Amino acid sequence: MNEQQNVKTQVNQAAQSKKAWDRAYLRNGIYCLIVLLILALSAVPLAGCQGQSVQAETGTVSMAQAQAPPSETEDQVPDPKPDEILTILAVGDIMMHDTMLQAGWRASTKDYDFASMFEQVAPILQRGDLVIGNLEVPLAGEAQKYSGYPMFNAPEILAKNLKDAGFDMVSTANNHCLDRRYSGLVSTLDHLDAVGLLHAGTCRNPEDQAKVTSMTVKGLKIALISGTYGTNGVVLPEGKGYAVNHLDQDLLLEQIAAAKKEGAQYIIAMLHWGQEYQPTPNEAQKTLANALFAGGADLILGSHPHVLQLGETVKESVDVTVTMPAASVKEDPMQGKQTKFVMYSLGNFISSQKGLERLSSLILNITLKVDGTTGAPSFEGASYIPLYTQKKDRNGRYHFVVWPIELALDAAKKPNNPFSAEDAAALKKAWEHVKVSQPSMVWEPVNALLSEDLPSQ
Repeated sequence: MNEQQNVKTQVNQAAQSKKAWDRAYLRNGIYCLIVLLILALSAVPLAGCQGQSVQAETGTVSMAQAQAPPSETEDQVPDPKPDEILTILAVGDIMMHDTMLQAGWRASTKDYDFASMFEQVAPILQRGDLVIGNLEVPLAGEAQKYSGYPMFNAPEILAKNLKDAGFDMVSTANNHCLDRRYSGLVSTLDHLDAVGLLHAGTCRNPEDQAKVTSMTVKGLKIALISGTYGTNGVVLPEGKGYAVNHLDQDLLLEQIAAAKKEGAQYIIAMLHWGQEYQPTPNEAQKTLANALFAGGADLILGSHPHVLQLGETVKESVDVTVTMPAASVKEDPMQGKQTKFVMYSLGNFISSQKGLERLSSLILNITLKVDGTTGAPSFEGASYIPLYTQKKDRNGRYHFVVWPIELALDAAKKPNNPFSAEDAAALKKAWEHVKVSQPSMVWEPVNALLSEDLPSQ
């Protein structure tokens, strides 16, 4: 009997165990089915919502993107950088004649200072991102005697005055760069370096000649090369031919190529060329300009004639894969060609030469757009600000000031204005002369420019 009861008990336990296992199996199966249904439903778009989007401030995103946080491993695409607007300001010949030395002498301190000569134009220059001029006087030091024409040597304080006025670079290759021979040339470069003025065109040694003069502005690397037609017959010592860049086309093209190799994205050539006092460029100027444009120059600035010559844009076919990223080429009928600019002569920025044409000049304003994504520049336009050099004060004493003509005309209307009768009468004529000389450009209103904030550099 006991044996039968044990068998019956074992049978009942086995049956109960089977029922428990069946219930667990069913329960687990139901759980798995629910999970599978959830997964399947999550992959199916909600009815009526397919293709809908949510407009956000940064663009259009899908509903799924709007509802789900981004994956930690998902690459985040940065917002594109905005384009930069960059301005290059250029002026012509910076000279120091005897009468200018006289005007810059301060008897009370027994030294020179020319800062007042640039006080009216400095607020404009300081708004440029890059400011360039032609320094047509050596800074050889007092020991070599200060003097004006025909063999110049200006006090070295002029370098600081120019830097303070807003200049960043100067060309030093011109027909007066050897007025104090090779030692004066070296001294000039030393004084420019001391105040932080970059320079191109003259060199202390072959290593300097091989270096590229450049400055990075708003992410754009800009290079300057320079050369002169001659040095008034003054010959360099034997073995020092490297000291002055002449208008050797092959040399200039080599320097353009070297600048590109070092990453320059915009190349300026300041050339001392042409015929003095002639208001039109000659064929030699045009031929060299075309060759340098074809070789990769972007902006050509002329000096030496001492009067204004034409400024104009040029569409020059270039290999965009060499000069700049193809993405920088504008979408227009001239695609594949870059807009370049030549100013055959900028005239005199400041001098004591006689005649309206030699006292009238301009600030050239070149505007570039720097692509925020590629960093490539594109030409946006050229304009100018008319200038006039005042030579005497109301009492007839030498008093040199470079005036924006617009501001000078306003000042001349006021009582006790600072102009001599000669200068006051010449201002309107100078205004018309500058405008007539530049039919391809528009003039830049100074008052509007001065109302803008100074750029941060």
